[in-house]
Amino acid sequence: MIVACLLFASARAAAQEPPPPGYVYAPVHDPGYHEHDGLFLRIALGAGWLGMSESTGVSDLNASGTGSGFGAAIGFAVTRKLIVFLDVSLLDTMHPDVTVNDAPTPRAGEDLTMWGYGPGIAYYFQPRNIFVSGAIAFCKLDLHDDQANTVTATRRGIGLDVAAGKEWWITTNWALGLALQLQYARMTDRAPDPSPVVSARAISLLGTATFN
Repeated sequence: MIVACLLFASARAAAQEPPPPGYVYAPVHDPGYHEHDGLFLRIALGAGWLGMSESTGVSDLNASGTGSGFGAAIGFAVTRKLIVFLDVSLLDTMHPDVTVNDAPTPRAGEDLTMWGYGPGIAYYFQPRNIFVSGAIAFCKLDLHDDQANTVTATRRGIGLDVAAGKEWWITTNWALGLALQLQYARMTDRAPDPSPVVSARAISLLGTATFN
């Protein structure tokens, strides 16, 4: 009995001794620390370029310009790497360059805007927190002149939105990042039949804030 008590006291004292020099304690984190789980929310702001073209068979209309971009996505993590979400996006350019049959028409371009929404998925490469994403977008596009008259307005069409980026964790669940976004869409003009096809393409550089 005495021997057992001495052994217990010796083991307890050894357990209370300070660690050797240079010993590094393993950090203890909350569940979900720097992991993609549960609710997913992303807000994106930045700048981009938007171009469109439309041909009626009689005339060719082209417009392009730079402006501001916005995006938001909400969804959830299926796994620690795979996210499903619903995405909305907007790209608005001011004073775009407009040509009709390759002839400049300065007063025809006051603002060119494309917006859309749709489902998407994102995949994260861990532990670098680099992601790629893709979404199917239901898009519309408007072009107005300097008198606020509508030059082109489309019905809702189908587009593709792809992006790639990198995020840096700043708290347990929040990360800031940068993303490059590419968009392409085909829509039809709201003019009476036969409705011309309008194609649009865009590229944007966005800063992101993501909660997950």
